[in-house]
Amino acid sequence: MIKAVLKYGLIILILFSVKVRAQQYTEYDLKAAYIYNFSKFVTWPPNTFRNQTSKFKIVILGESPITSILNKALKNRKIMGREISIQVIYQVDDLKDAQILFVSKEMQNNLQSISDICLNQPILLIGDVIEGFCQAGGVINFTEKSSKYRFEINNQVAQSSHLKISSKLLALARIVSSEEIKF
Repeated sequence: MIKAVLKYGLIILILFSVKVRAQQYTEYDLKAAYIYNFSKFVTWPPNTFRNQTSKFKIVILGESPITSILNKALKNRKIMGREISIQVIYQVDDLKDAQILFVSKEMQNNLQSISDICLNQPILLIGDVIEGFCQAGGVINFTEKSSKYRFEINNQVAQSSHLKISSKLLALARIVSSEEIKF
């Protein structure tokens, strides 16, 4: 009897501590983890990098809380065997090259110019809960908390950007198309 009480008490204590730890993560902690994991399920074309020592570049367009979190979370990590460079820009014209471009909410009025500059480039274009982002040329967009899916993907844009998204990642997303905006 005492063993059973101790056993169940220990289980409850473990579950409680796991729940408390799980509540410590912010929305942007989770988004940073998603971005890192997206990179594991996307294949970039072989000519994406200038040379063997080129860094994997994540660029944040606009002010976002995700910047400091990505810097902390991805410190000493690698993507595709490459060191990671995280950069912030405030004008889409300042984009030199990137493998991932994260577009903050404050930049949502610039969707057309962002889409034009990234068109047919091997850039995983990720939006931060921006209405119509994937329909306007984005590849992945985080969705509202109440959504059944945590993100949506426009695989047509990914393919035209020469990116191959794993079916495992596609199975977790709401799939949208550029045609939806034409209604």
